[in-house]
Amino acid sequence: MKKLLGIVVLGLLWCNTGYALPDCKGNDFNKWKNCIGKFKSLPGDAQYTYHGEFGDEPGVREGFGKLTFKIGQYIGEFKNFQPDGLGFLKLEGTTYIGELKKGK
Repeated sequence: MKKLLGIVVLGLLWCNTGYALPDCKGNDFNKWKNCIGKFKSLPGDAQYTYHGEFGDEPGVREGFGKLTFKIGQYIGEFKNFQPDGLGFLKLEGTTYIGELKKGK
């Protein structure tokens, strides 16, 4: 029941913020700010995809988003590029719903 409640709350947060900000313009995510965008990491980097909010500083993931990577995914709040706040983390069969601080 706790897991279901967490998923519902995160879903409602995503729906609410999804319409609050405009879509990001252009291809250079380092210039995106106060918008919602999606990008994939460069080849050679740790492979991941981010879809979510960018904050006041250009290129900084901040707000609500989804980070998908090779061994799992995180859906929740971000602050200064890192998962920070309420979120849903799934790693190779392990699931965590709760609060993270500075990516931990």
